[in-house]
Amino acid sequence: ESTYITELSTMLLNVVLEAHTWASSRPKHESQVTVPKLKKKIFQVPEVEKEQGTSS
Repeated sequence: ESTYITELSTMLLNVVLEAHTWASSRPKHESQVTVPKLKKKIFQVPEVEKEQGTSS
């Protein structure tokens, strides 16, 4: 269980850092292209939680 929590925390941190880094350095056109990709990664988190039985 602690390995799962560590992996989930790392996954969340990575997507937040990736989104922040990207958003602070990209023009509008790239925003429109990349936002769906980042949303997909963000929405994967609850799916992983459901698979592990840890979502509420």
